[in-house]
Amino acid sequence: MNETTPQAWNEWWERCALAKCGETVKTTLLSWATPQIHNLLRSRLPHHELVSGATPSQAREDTLPRDLWHLFESYMHTTSGRTGKRWKDWLFDKASADENVSLLVSLEKNASCCIRTAVNGFAAKETQKNTLSIETLLGEAESLFPDDVDTSGPDELAAEREMERIAVTEAAAFHEQMTEAERVALAIKVMGIPVTDPVPQQITGWKKQQLNAAQHRAVRNFASHLAAGWSFHDPREMDDLLRRAVPGLARLCLARLSPEIRRSLGLLDM
Repeated sequence: MNETTPQAWNEWWERCALAKCGETVKTTLLSWATPQIHNLLRSRLPHHELVSGATPSQAREDTLPRDLWHLFESYMHTTSGRTGKRWKDWLFDKASADENVSLLVSLEKNASCCIRTAVNGFAAKETQKNTLSIETLLGEAESLFPDDVDTSGPDELAAEREMERIAVTEAAAFHEQMTEAERVALAIKVMGIPVTDPVPQQITGWKKQQLNAAQHRAVRNFASHLAAGWSFHDPREMDDLLRRAVPGLARLCLARLSPEIRRSLGLLDM
């Protein structure tokens, strides 16, 4: 890790933003902080545009260190709910009061802690923003493809078929890992039967809160299963796989219910 100086940190504190600092200070702090931010971000959001390689243009590479620093600097201007101070002010107050280590060691140590917190918070917001809800995913269970004539070229059609093959294969594999109660919970979601209905509660032995939790847990676990097995350069491809695989899993749960359960749910003639 590159070394910093107390003078560099002090100039950043006094001038409020790194963009207002001299070139030497910019280089010093960027060289120290951005590798940490990048590595943490890569472990949490491997396909995010702020991770090197996600957008390989030269222009993007030139701005990447400043964009990574901005993630950290923006957090440092927020206020701690416990102390009421800006995190940037807390950092310098903490370092000045620390009698056990040098000013520089304390600044770097506590800045690294702030970097981890900033990245974790950013990753949590990005994940929540980009996560498809169970309602969105299962709302597409009736039809995965439009009725319009497909005008895609051969390459696009081949990619569509491959994605559908993966979705079917993964849904079948995950279905085998589910309990009967979990399958019922997901099946009634796609059927439109509410968790307040006494029939699925009686079948599973779960109350409405447990059924609702099971539905969301099944989708989250399946999404994690897919993420562990497949890595795409474009995060939209994972969304595409989820849109295909989750409704397919729900329909599979419905189709493979035991005759007794099907009868209880009114599916004897299906």
